[in-house]
Amino acid sequence: MKVRDVAAALSAELVGNGDLEAVRLVHPSEAGAIGDLAVALSAEARGALSRSAAIAAVVAKPALDPADSMQAVIVVDNGRTAFAELTELFKRDPATTTGIHPSAILAGDADVAAGANVGPLTVVGARSSVGAGTTILSQVTIGADVAIGRDCLIYPGVRIADGVRIGDRVTIHNNASIGSDGFGFVPARLRDGSIGTGGLPKKIHSLGTVIIEDEVEIGAGTTIDRATFDATRIGRGVKIDNLVQIGHNVIIGEASIVCGMVGIAGSTRIGDRVLIGGGAGLADHLTVGNDAVIAAGAGVGSHVPGGTMVSGMPALKHERWVEFITFLGRHKALNAKIEKLQARLDALESNSKQSTGSGA
Repeated sequence: MKVRDVAAALSAELVGNGDLEAVRLVHPSEAGAIGDLAVALSAEARGALSRSAAIAAVVAKPALDPADSMQAVIVVDNGRTAFAELTELFKRDPATTTGIHPSAILAGDADVAAGANVGPLTVVGARSSVGAGTTILSQVTIGADVAIGRDCLIYPGVRIADGVRIGDRVTIHNNASIGSDGFGFVPARLRDGSIGTGGLPKKIHSLGTVIIEDEVEIGAGTTIDRATFDATRIGRGVKIDNLVQIGHNVIIGEASIVCGMVGIAGSTRIGDRVLIGGGAGLADHLTVGNDAVIAAGAGVGSHVPGGTMVSGMPALKHERWVEFITFLGRHKALNAKIEKLQARLDALESNSKQSTGSGA
């Protein structure tokens, strides 16, 4: 790809020779091969440009003065957005079978559209459909009555249970599980101490499904449970990291981001454009409003209003949690001062008693 083509794709300013070939993206310190395009969008990376072997670079404004050796510089306005667009330009799609691999097993009434690809040892169940342009890699299991839209990419080892609905341009990474039963049981003894089943916990079966809307990406090892009656729903454009657990009946609104190892308990509703940091846990039957931010590791046990940032365990408004942690940090010194004051008071009291006694 020509450097000028990269600049055009980014709607960015080009300074220098646009005829250079850009083959791969690298950090400035790792450049060395012909065709290396150094990405210097951070202060640290920009500092490395003067020592870089690269002859072309992408920089963010106002960094217009890279090393003299640069023959071409692409100048972008928004470094973070440009980085996403750059990686899209240079991404490498996984190797795949063209058409349907001979070892794939398709039910007789499965509908795999022309232009779809099904990899080795993949199973497509009865009455299921796969849209045009969708690629399903090896050893994927797709149950009965599943609908998968157009231009999806499903990586090896994914398990999609019966009745799941998946929209267009969805990516599901290795070993994700979509549509397993929700975790619902009547315990032997209930919270109020009364008898539940009186014996072993009794399963509440999941009779619903999972609906995944367009443009969703689901990370490796993530599990999304089916609903009890209706549907667990993942909204358009949601991005879910690896090893996330999404319980039954959960609804996640459009364009939300869920980072790794998050756990969302059943029947919680999450709004649009919500950000959930890694390792956070959300209790059941909560509501998280639009544009809320839940910090990494937060333990959320109550509703989160829209536009609010919460953090900590238990999760509080971020400003309150910072205040709380600051107080804890000062607690030892404060306690030492109190002990000193107490010692002085004890000494004064002792002296007063002695004075009173000698006067008598």
